[in-house]
Amino acid sequence: MATILNKNHPSMLDLIKAENFDGNTKDILGEMATEDAFSAACPWFTTNDGVSHKEVSAEKLGKGKFMGVNEGRDTTSSDITVKTSNVCLYTSLSQVNDTLLRADPSLATKLRTEQHELNLEGIVQDFTEKIFYSKSVDDPKGFNGLAQRRSSLSINTNKFNNTYLFKGGQTSGKSTSIYLIQFGQNGVCLRHQEGTKSGFDFRDRGMKSYRNEDGTITDFWEMEYNIWSLLSVKDPRTLLRYSNIDPAGGTKGVNTDTLIKMKNQLPRGGKSAGAFVNRDVITQIEIALSAKSNIYYTRSEIENYGDVTKFMNIPLFLQDCISSSEALVS
Repeated sequence: MATILNKNHPSMLDLIKAENFDGNTKDILGEMATEDAFSAACPWFTTNDGVSHKEVSAEKLGKGKFMGVNEGRDTTSSDITVKTSNVCLYTSLSQVNDTLLRADPSLATKLRTEQHELNLEGIVQDFTEKIFYSKSVDDPKGFNGLAQRRSSLSINTNKFNNTYLFKGGQTSGKSTSIYLIQFGQNGVCLRHQEGTKSGFDFRDRGMKSYRNEDGTITDFWEMEYNIWSLLSVKDPRTLLRYSNIDPAGGTKGVNTDTLIKMKNQLPRGGKSAGAFVNRDVITQIEIALSAKSNIYYTRSEIENYGDVTKFMNIPLFLQDCISSSEALVS
């Protein structure tokens, strides 16, 4: 049975186990961490500078030369850039109206827990959607998500002619994407602030009273949910997007030639990588898998994921938050 990640890469589930959460919080988070493909696959690491993280990269590497007797050595240097990113706080206050709980005191504790669990489930789902679609231009307190980082051909091709954004044939109407990601400290990962067990922080605030505009008082039982995180892509080749795919399939649907180009663009040729797709795209791929002429798609088991469809040994994971109404990329 294959695995997608090195066992030493801490996942969201590993961080949840390390925290001293109450049983209900740990259970709902644990369930989300195993059911959501990206949450299960993406590793978490600490930052290297408190609530910020500094990444060093070289635009140009040093080099040497062959040297003869009595010749001097050439000098060399690298063009180094340092990028600093700040940890962002994603937060929400879950409120349960006390009046609702008083209707049946014998079920009050159970109802309160269930309401907080439902709110927490929605919070985690929305946070995952932010990872894909958040834009710091719209929310300066947040980070740019995966789609925004691969939003234009003009900014997603480097001087070595490495392309990080691939376009499908859809030119109008609905569109979706495949996100091909190689995980790891040198690839795509999430980071939480240095000095903490994880980026998750939950606090029971008890009952709080609020005065309404008409002078009346409303009582709420509150849980505070915080996720401290930084989305890191150290090597740009580890995040590839195949955009402008027709969700309905056909000639403008998924093209295997493009997927092959993407696979060979990855630094490690697909090792520790996964492709994230929505239901429309996985349907196209499974139809292709069923064809007798298929030579690219297979199915096999991956630890913690079960039976998974693969493209040339790269697993394709269902990610419901990926939209079939994405803006077309030009």
